[in-house]
Amino acid sequence: MIKNVSHIVITLLFFMGGLFICGCTNTSKLSHTTSKKVTIASVKNNRVTNQGIRISLTNVEAAIPQHTFLSVSTALGATILTPKHTETGDHFYIPSEISKNAGIVNYSLIVDGELLEKDSFLLRPEVSQLATVETYAGPRSIMATTRDYSMLVSIPTDTYDNLLPDDTSIKLYSQFKNTITKSDKKLRLGFAWQRIPAPLETGRISTASTIKNIASQELAIDVFPDLAQDFSIAVSRNHTYADGNQICTFSTSQIKDQYNNIVPDGTLVTFFVNDDHERYWQFTATTVNGYAFAKALHPEIPSTWTVQATMMGIAKSQQTDITFDAILDMLPVTIEENKIMVGPLHSYMGQLVQDGVRVDLILGDVVNTALTKNGMATFELEGQAKRQKPYQIEVKTLGLIQSITVPLNEK
Repeated sequence: MIKNVSHIVITLLFFMGGLFICGCTNTSKLSHTTSKKVTIASVKNNRVTNQGIRISLTNVEAAIPQHTFLSVSTALGATILTPKHTETGDHFYIPSEISKNAGIVNYSLIVDGELLEKDSFLLRPEVSQLATVETYAGPRSIMATTRDYSMLVSIPTDTYDNLLPDDTSIKLYSQFKNTITKSDKKLRLGFAWQRIPAPLETGRISTASTIKNIASQELAIDVFPDLAQDFSIAVSRNHTYADGNQICTFSTSQIKDQYNNIVPDGTLVTFFVNDDHERYWQFTATTVNGYAFAKALHPEIPSTWTVQATMMGIAKSQQTDITFDAILDMLPVTIEENKIMVGPLHSYMGQLVQDGVRVDLILGDVVNTALTKNGMATFELEGQAKRQKPYQIEVKTLGLIQSITVPLNEK
Protein backbone atom coordinates (compact mmCIF):
# COMPACT_ATOMS: atom_id res chain seq x y z
CA MET A 1 0.00 0.00 0.00
CA ILE A 2 2.82 2.42 0.85
CA LYS A 3 4.49 1.50 -2.43
CA ASN A 4 1.39 2.38 -4.46
CA VAL A 5 0.94 5.69 -2.60
CA SER A 6 4.52 6.71 -3.30
CA HIS A 7 4.00 6.07 -6.98
CA ILE A 8 0.84 8.19 -6.97
CA VAL A 9 2.74 11.08 -5.36
CA ILE A 10 5.52 10.82 -7.92
CA THR A 11 2.98 10.82 -10.73
CA LEU A 12 1.29 13.96 -9.37
CA LEU A 13 4.63 15.72 -9.11
CA PHE A 14 5.32 14.71 -12.68
CA PHE A 15 2.12 16.44 -13.89
CA MET A 16 2.79 19.55 -11.77
CA GLY A 17 6.15 19.89 -13.51
CA GLY A 18 4.34 20.56 -16.81
CA LEU A 19 4.83 17.12 -18.35
CA PHE A 20 2.00 15.37 -20.06
CA ILE A 21 1.86 11.56 -19.86
CA CYS A 22 -0.78 9.65 -21.78
CA GLY A 23 -1.80 5.98 -21.60
CA CYS A 24 -0.56 5.39 -18.01
CA THR A 25 -1.01 1.87 -16.70
CA ASN A 26 -1.08 0.51 -13.19
CA THR A 27 1.93 1.93 -11.33
CA SER A 28 2.59 -1.41 -9.77
CA LYS A 29 3.85 -2.68 -13.11
CA LEU A 30 6.68 -0.08 -13.42
CA SER A 31 10.24 -1.33 -13.41
CA HIS A 32 12.66 0.20 -10.92
CA THR A 33 15.62 -2.04 -11.05
CA THR A 34 17.48 -0.18 -13.81
CA SER A 35 16.05 3.37 -13.69
CA LYS A 36 19.11 4.86 -12.05
CA LYS A 37 21.37 3.36 -14.68
CA VAL A 38 19.59 4.80 -17.77
CA THR A 39 21.59 7.61 -19.36
CA ILE A 40 21.67 9.37 -22.71
CA ALA A 41 24.58 10.22 -24.95
CA SER A 42 25.70 13.81 -24.76
CA VAL A 43 24.61 16.02 -27.68
CA LYS A 44 27.12 18.33 -29.22
CA ASN A 45 26.34 21.72 -30.69
CA ASN A 46 25.18 21.25 -34.23
CA ARG A 47 23.78 23.03 -37.22
CA VAL A 48 20.09 23.09 -38.00
CA THR A 49 18.83 20.19 -40.07
CA ASN A 50 15.60 18.90 -41.50
CA GLN A 51 16.60 15.31 -40.70
CA GLY A 52 15.84 15.53 -36.99
CA ILE A 53 18.32 14.65 -34.23
CA ARG A 54 18.89 11.21 -32.69
CA ILE A 55 19.85 11.01 -28.99
CA SER A 56 20.94 7.49 -27.99
CA LEU A 57 20.09 5.87 -24.70
CA THR A 58 23.18 4.41 -23.04
CA ASN A 59 23.99 2.28 -20.05
CA VAL A 60 20.72 0.39 -20.30
CA GLU A 61 21.28 -3.00 -18.69
CA ALA A 62 17.73 -4.26 -18.99
CA ALA A 63 14.43 -3.15 -20.45
CA ILE A 64 13.83 0.57 -20.53
CA PRO A 65 11.51 1.56 -17.70
CA GLN A 66 8.00 2.18 -18.93
CA HIS A 67 7.86 5.81 -17.75
CA THR A 68 10.97 7.07 -19.49
CA PHE A 69 10.65 10.45 -21.14
CA LEU A 70 12.77 13.19 -22.63
CA SER A 71 11.48 16.70 -22.01
CA VAL A 72 12.65 19.06 -24.80
CA SER A 73 12.11 22.81 -24.79
CA THR A 74 13.15 25.63 -27.10
CA ALA A 75 12.25 29.27 -27.52
CA LEU A 76 9.25 28.14 -29.59
CA GLY A 77 7.76 25.75 -27.04
CA ALA A 78 8.18 22.41 -25.26
CA THR A 79 7.33 18.78 -25.93
CA ILE A 80 7.69 15.29 -24.39
CA LEU A 81 9.43 12.52 -26.31
CA THR A 82 9.24 8.79 -25.66
CA PRO A 83 12.09 6.40 -26.50
CA LYS A 84 12.16 4.40 -29.71
CA HIS A 85 13.57 0.90 -30.11
CA THR A 86 15.34 -0.02 -33.37
CA GLU A 87 17.91 -2.56 -34.47
CA THR A 88 20.62 0.00 -33.97
CA GLY A 89 19.65 0.67 -30.38
CA ASP A 90 17.29 2.61 -28.16
CA HIS A 91 17.09 6.35 -28.70
CA PHE A 92 15.02 9.50 -28.58
CA TYR A 93 14.26 11.26 -31.85
CA ILE A 94 13.96 15.06 -31.89
CA PRO A 95 11.73 15.83 -34.90
CA SER A 96 12.63 18.19 -37.73
CA GLU A 97 10.05 20.75 -36.53
CA ILE A 98 12.50 21.41 -33.69
CA SER A 99 15.83 20.69 -35.37
CA LYS A 100 15.19 23.21 -38.16
CA ASN A 101 15.01 26.15 -35.74
CA ALA A 102 18.25 27.72 -34.59
CA GLY A 103 18.75 28.40 -30.91
CA ILE A 104 19.32 26.67 -27.57
CA VAL A 105 17.63 23.29 -27.04
CA ASN A 106 17.16 22.25 -23.40
CA TYR A 107 16.46 18.63 -22.60
CA SER A 108 15.80 16.63 -19.45
CA LEU A 109 15.76 12.85 -18.96
CA ILE A 110 12.98 11.74 -16.62
CA VAL A 111 12.54 8.15 -15.52
CA ASP A 112 9.66 7.15 -13.26
CA GLY A 113 9.06 10.79 -12.38
CA GLU A 114 12.69 11.35 -11.37
CA LEU A 115 14.97 13.80 -13.14
CA LEU A 116 18.16 11.94 -14.04
CA GLU A 117 19.89 14.26 -16.49
CA LYS A 118 19.56 17.84 -17.63
CA ASP A 119 21.59 19.56 -20.34
CA SER A 120 21.36 21.70 -23.47
CA PHE A 121 22.95 22.14 -26.85
CA LEU A 122 23.00 24.84 -29.51
CA LEU A 123 21.62 24.62 -33.03
CA ARG A 124 23.46 27.07 -35.25
CA PRO A 125 22.03 28.56 -38.48
CA GLU A 126 23.14 26.90 -41.70
CA VAL A 127 25.24 29.73 -43.12
CA SER A 128 26.31 27.60 -46.09
CA GLN A 129 22.71 27.37 -47.29
CA LEU A 130 21.33 30.89 -47.50
CA ALA A 131 17.81 31.49 -48.75
CA THR A 132 16.86 35.17 -48.91
CA VAL A 133 17.85 38.66 -47.85
CA GLU A 134 14.79 40.50 -46.63
CA THR A 135 15.35 44.20 -47.16
CA TYR A 136 13.29 47.15 -45.98
CA ALA A 137 13.72 50.84 -46.83
CA GLY A 138 11.89 53.76 -45.37
CA PRO A 139 10.61 56.29 -45.38
CA ARG A 140 10.20 55.86 -49.14
CA SER A 141 9.83 59.61 -49.73
CA ILE A 142 12.24 62.18 -48.30
CA MET A 143 13.10 65.82 -48.94
CA ALA A 144 16.31 67.17 -50.42
CA THR A 145 17.70 68.69 -47.25
CA THR A 146 20.34 68.01 -44.63
CA ARG A 147 17.53 67.48 -42.09
CA ASP A 148 16.10 64.35 -43.70
CA TYR A 149 17.24 60.78 -44.26
CA SER A 150 15.98 57.29 -44.99
CA MET A 151 17.16 53.92 -43.71
CA LEU A 152 17.97 50.54 -45.24
CA VAL A 153 17.55 47.41 -43.10
CA SER A 154 18.62 43.91 -44.25
CA ILE A 155 17.74 40.61 -42.61
CA PRO A 156 19.37 37.57 -44.27
CA THR A 157 18.11 34.08 -43.40
CA ASP A 158 19.21 30.52 -44.03
CA THR A 159 17.21 27.96 -45.95
CA TYR A 160 15.11 27.23 -42.83
CA ASP A 161 14.33 30.92 -42.24
CA ASN A 162 16.73 31.28 -39.31
CA LEU A 163 18.52 34.53 -38.62
CA LEU A 164 22.24 34.38 -39.22
CA PRO A 165 24.74 34.74 -36.35
CA ASP A 166 26.24 38.04 -35.25
CA ASP A 167 29.28 39.38 -37.10
CA THR A 168 28.25 37.77 -40.39
CA SER A 169 29.35 40.13 -43.17
CA ILE A 170 26.81 41.74 -45.51
CA LYS A 171 27.08 44.50 -48.10
CA LEU A 172 24.56 47.35 -48.32
CA TYR A 173 24.34 49.47 -51.49
CA SER A 174 22.72 52.78 -52.37
CA GLN A 175 22.83 54.54 -55.73
CA PHE A 176 21.91 58.13 -56.62
CA LYS A 177 22.47 59.46 -60.12
CA ASN A 178 26.08 58.50 -60.99
CA THR A 179 27.21 57.67 -57.46
CA ILE A 180 27.10 54.17 -55.93
CA THR A 181 27.84 53.81 -52.22
CA LYS A 182 28.82 50.43 -50.75
CA SER A 183 28.95 49.74 -47.03
CA ASP A 184 30.33 46.59 -45.42
CA LYS A 185 28.31 45.79 -42.33
CA LYS A 186 28.25 43.10 -39.65
CA LEU A 187 25.02 41.53 -38.53
CA ARG A 188 23.88 42.35 -35.04
CA LEU A 189 20.90 40.49 -33.56
CA GLY A 190 20.15 39.13 -37.00
CA PHE A 191 20.07 42.31 -39.05
CA ALA A 192 22.21 45.14 -40.41
CA TRP A 193 21.14 48.70 -41.13
CA GLN A 194 22.43 51.85 -42.72
CA ARG A 195 21.20 55.41 -42.58
CA ILE A 196 20.94 57.05 -46.03
CA PRO A 197 21.21 60.85 -45.82
CA ALA A 198 19.05 62.81 -48.24
CA PRO A 199 20.93 64.28 -51.21
CA LEU A 200 20.50 67.96 -51.96
CA GLU A 201 19.05 67.20 -55.39
CA THR A 202 15.73 65.71 -56.34
CA GLY A 203 15.68 62.26 -57.90
CA ARG A 204 15.48 58.62 -56.89
CA ILE A 205 17.75 56.56 -54.65
CA SER A 206 18.04 52.84 -55.42
CA THR A 207 19.02 50.45 -52.61
CA ALA A 208 19.95 46.78 -52.34
CA SER A 209 21.96 44.36 -50.22
CA THR A 210 23.99 41.20 -50.88
CA ILE A 211 25.47 38.41 -48.83
CA LYS A 212 27.66 35.84 -50.54
CA ASN A 213 25.77 34.86 -53.70
CA ILE A 214 22.35 35.98 -52.43
CA ALA A 215 20.96 39.41 -53.38
CA SER A 216 17.89 41.33 -52.27
CA GLN A 217 15.35 43.06 -54.44
CA GLU A 218 15.91 46.69 -55.41
CA LEU A 219 14.01 49.26 -53.36
CA ALA A 220 13.59 52.89 -54.41
CA ILE A 221 13.42 56.05 -52.32
CA ASP A 222 12.06 59.22 -53.95
CA VAL A 223 13.71 62.54 -53.13
CA PHE A 224 11.44 65.58 -53.37
CA PRO A 225 12.35 69.28 -53.11
CA ASP A 226 12.68 70.94 -49.75
CA LEU A 227 10.27 73.67 -48.64
CA ALA A 228 9.83 76.35 -51.30
CA GLN A 229 11.45 79.74 -50.94
CA ASP A 230 9.70 83.09 -51.44
CA PHE A 231 9.10 84.00 -55.07
CA SER A 232 7.87 86.90 -57.19
CA ILE A 233 4.82 87.52 -59.36
CA ALA A 234 4.30 89.52 -62.54
CA VAL A 235 1.21 90.75 -64.41
CA SER A 236 0.68 90.69 -68.15
CA ARG A 237 -2.24 92.51 -69.87
CA ASN A 238 -3.06 94.06 -73.23
CA HIS A 239 -4.11 97.41 -71.78
CA THR A 240 -4.84 99.13 -68.47
CA TYR A 241 -8.54 99.92 -69.00
CA ALA A 242 -11.40 98.65 -66.87
CA ASP A 243 -13.47 97.44 -69.80
CA GLY A 244 -14.68 94.17 -68.26
CA ASN A 245 -13.61 92.42 -71.45
CA GLN A 246 -9.88 91.73 -71.57
CA ILE A 247 -7.88 89.17 -69.61
CA CYS A 248 -4.91 89.87 -67.37
CA THR A 249 -2.49 87.04 -66.56
CA PHE A 250 -0.65 86.60 -63.28
CA SER A 251 2.50 84.50 -63.33
CA THR A 252 5.02 83.48 -60.72
CA SER A 253 8.74 83.22 -61.06
CA GLN A 254 10.07 79.66 -61.07
CA ILE A 255 9.46 78.43 -57.53
CA LYS A 256 12.43 76.57 -56.04
CA ASP A 257 13.76 75.40 -52.69
CA GLN A 258 16.95 76.66 -51.06
CA TYR A 259 19.03 74.15 -53.04
CA ASN A 260 17.64 75.28 -56.40
CA ASN A 261 15.32 72.31 -56.82
CA ILE A 262 12.10 73.08 -58.67
CA VAL A 263 8.90 72.38 -56.74
CA PRO A 264 6.88 69.40 -58.05
CA ASP A 265 4.27 69.86 -60.75
CA GLY A 266 0.81 70.35 -59.34
CA THR A 267 1.88 72.39 -56.32
CA LEU A 268 -1.00 74.68 -55.38
CA VAL A 269 -0.51 78.47 -55.47
CA THR A 270 -3.26 80.80 -54.24
CA PHE A 271 -3.57 84.40 -55.47
CA PHE A 272 -5.27 86.74 -52.99
CA VAL A 273 -6.77 89.97 -54.41
CA ASN A 274 -8.38 92.99 -52.83
CA ASP A 275 -9.30 96.34 -54.37
CA ASP A 276 -9.89 99.89 -53.24
CA HIS A 277 -13.64 99.21 -53.02
CA GLU A 278 -13.02 96.84 -50.09
CA ARG A 279 -13.77 93.71 -52.06
CA TYR A 280 -11.76 90.53 -51.54
CA TRP A 281 -11.45 87.36 -53.60
CA GLN A 282 -8.96 84.72 -54.58
CA PHE A 283 -8.11 82.28 -57.33
CA THR A 284 -5.76 79.31 -57.51
CA ALA A 285 -3.33 77.73 -59.94
CA THR A 286 -1.01 74.75 -59.96
CA THR A 287 2.63 74.74 -60.94
CA VAL A 288 4.11 73.34 -64.13
CA ASN A 289 7.91 73.20 -64.12
CA GLY A 290 7.82 75.50 -61.11
CA TYR A 291 5.63 78.21 -62.70
CA ALA A 292 2.03 79.00 -61.82
CA PHE A 293 -0.30 81.00 -64.09
CA ALA A 294 -3.72 82.45 -63.29
CA LYS A 295 -6.05 84.60 -65.35
CA ALA A 296 -8.60 87.23 -64.34
CA LEU A 297 -11.09 89.35 -66.24
CA HIS A 298 -10.59 93.12 -66.19
CA PRO A 299 -13.08 94.88 -63.92
CA GLU A 300 -15.78 97.11 -65.33
CA ILE A 301 -15.16 99.73 -62.68
CA PRO A 302 -11.92 101.73 -62.47
CA SER A 303 -10.06 100.37 -59.47
CA THR A 304 -6.71 99.33 -58.05
CA TRP A 305 -6.03 95.70 -57.22
CA THR A 306 -3.50 94.52 -54.65
CA VAL A 307 -2.35 90.99 -55.46
CA GLN A 308 -0.20 88.55 -53.48
CA ALA A 309 0.44 84.86 -54.19
CA THR A 310 1.15 82.29 -51.50
CA MET A 311 1.90 78.63 -50.96
CA MET A 312 -0.03 78.35 -47.73
CA GLY A 313 2.27 78.36 -44.73
CA ILE A 314 5.40 77.83 -46.83
CA ALA A 315 6.29 80.70 -49.17
CA LYS A 316 4.80 83.91 -50.56
CA SER A 317 5.37 86.58 -53.17
CA GLN A 318 5.60 90.34 -52.87
CA GLN A 319 2.43 92.46 -53.04
CA THR A 320 1.74 93.97 -56.45
CA ASP A 321 -0.64 96.85 -57.21
CA ILE A 322 -2.49 96.94 -60.54
CA THR A 323 -4.48 99.99 -61.62
CA PHE A 324 -7.37 99.85 -64.09
CA ASP A 325 -8.38 103.12 -65.78
CA ALA A 326 -11.87 104.27 -66.75
CA ILE A 327 -12.88 103.91 -70.41
CA LEU A 328 -15.56 106.67 -70.21
CA ASP A 329 -15.43 110.31 -69.25
CA MET A 330 -19.20 110.83 -69.36
CA LEU A 331 -22.45 108.99 -69.87
CA PRO A 332 -24.64 110.06 -72.80
CA VAL A 333 -28.27 109.84 -71.65
CA THR A 334 -31.33 110.64 -73.80
CA ILE A 335 -34.93 110.94 -72.55
CA GLU A 336 -37.72 110.29 -75.06
CA GLU A 337 -41.32 110.20 -73.80
CA ASN A 338 -41.33 107.27 -71.35
CA LYS A 339 -37.93 105.92 -72.39
CA ILE A 340 -34.45 106.62 -71.08
CA MET A 341 -31.68 105.60 -73.46
CA VAL A 342 -28.09 105.31 -72.27
CA GLY A 343 -25.45 105.40 -74.97
CA PRO A 344 -23.95 104.85 -77.33
CA LEU A 345 -21.11 103.95 -74.99
CA HIS A 346 -17.64 104.11 -76.53
CA SER A 347 -14.52 102.45 -75.18
CA TYR A 348 -10.93 103.69 -74.95
CA MET A 349 -10.31 103.64 -78.75
CA GLY A 350 -13.71 104.99 -79.67
CA GLN A 351 -15.15 101.55 -80.36
CA LEU A 352 -18.49 100.52 -78.93
CA VAL A 353 -18.34 98.71 -75.64
CA GLN A 354 -18.97 94.98 -75.80
CA ASP A 355 -22.48 93.67 -75.48
CA GLY A 356 -23.62 92.76 -71.99
CA VAL A 357 -22.21 95.70 -70.03
CA ARG A 358 -24.40 96.31 -66.99
CA VAL A 359 -26.21 99.66 -66.71
CA ASP A 360 -28.19 100.55 -63.56
CA LEU A 361 -31.03 103.07 -63.41
CA ILE A 362 -31.60 104.15 -59.79
CA LEU A 363 -34.83 105.81 -58.68
CA GLY A 364 -34.90 106.20 -54.92
CA ASP A 365 -34.60 102.69 -53.50
CA VAL A 366 -35.53 101.05 -56.78
CA VAL A 367 -32.72 99.81 -59.04
CA ASN A 368 -33.48 98.78 -62.62
CA THR A 369 -30.82 96.99 -64.60
CA ALA A 370 -30.28 96.60 -68.34
CA LEU A 371 -27.48 95.16 -70.48
CA THR A 372 -25.97 96.94 -73.42
CA LYS A 373 -26.48 95.85 -77.00
CA ASN A 374 -24.60 97.62 -79.74
CA GLY A 375 -23.44 100.08 -77.09
CA MET A 376 -26.97 101.05 -76.00
CA ALA A 377 -29.17 100.34 -72.95
CA THR A 378 -32.85 101.33 -72.87
CA PHE A 379 -35.22 101.70 -69.91
CA GLU A 380 -39.04 101.98 -70.01
CA LEU A 381 -40.61 104.38 -67.49
CA GLU A 382 -43.81 102.78 -66.20
CA GLY A 383 -46.07 102.81 -63.18
CA GLN A 384 -44.78 105.00 -60.41
CA ALA A 385 -42.22 106.46 -62.76
CA LYS A 386 -45.03 108.46 -64.42
CA ARG A 387 -45.28 111.39 -62.08
CA GLN A 388 -46.82 114.79 -62.31
CA LYS A 389 -43.66 116.57 -61.28
CA PRO A 390 -39.97 116.39 -62.22
CA TYR A 391 -37.81 113.82 -60.37
CA GLN A 392 -34.15 112.79 -60.11
CA ILE A 393 -32.69 109.52 -61.37
CA GLU A 394 -29.16 108.18 -61.43
CA VAL A 395 -27.52 106.22 -64.22
CA LYS A 396 -24.60 104.04 -63.19
CA THR A 397 -22.24 101.99 -65.40
CA LEU A 398 -18.54 101.28 -65.88
CA GLY A 399 -17.71 103.15 -62.68
CA LEU A 400 -19.44 106.40 -63.67
CA ILE A 401 -22.58 107.81 -62.02
CA GLN A 402 -24.63 110.54 -63.66
CA SER A 403 -27.66 112.29 -62.13
CA ILE A 404 -30.50 113.29 -64.47
CA THR A 405 -33.68 115.28 -63.89
CA VAL A 406 -36.68 113.73 -65.62
CA PRO A 407 -39.05 116.54 -66.63
CA LEU A 408 -42.77 116.69 -65.90
CA ASN A 409 -44.84 114.08 -67.68
CA GLU A 410 -48.08 115.91 -68.52
CA LYS A 411 -49.68 113.11 -70.50
